[in-house]
Amino acid sequence: MVTVRDDGFLRIEYADRTSLLVFPDHTKLLITRTGPEEEESKTVKKIFTKEGYSPVKITYDPIKARAGTIIGLGGADALMGRDGIMERSNGGVVSEVILPDRCVVQTYLEK
Repeated sequence: MVTVRDDGFLRIEYADRTSLLVFPDHTKLLITRTGPEEEESKTVKKIFTKEGYSPVKITYDPIKARAGTIIGLGGADALMGRDGIMERSNGGVVSEVILPDRCVVQTYLEK
């Protein structure tokens, strides 16, 4: 389904429940969801892009958010690599900024 507002805002809904939003200033937001629509455990990924700015990707996992991971002093979880970032996040949210030289800066809440 394609929707265009008078101010130039464009929304495209794909069959796989992916949404593309294009704002009047040409900012783009791609939203993808995994899992059945009625299921509360679906992971949501959002990618924000705009010319002249680094892309930002935000991943939300409600199962990890409910888990409320707490890493104790000297815990083995603190030594996990880049692939284990979501496992360490307390709030189930990981944000990534992709820099022009392809470096990735990841942030998350840790307790």
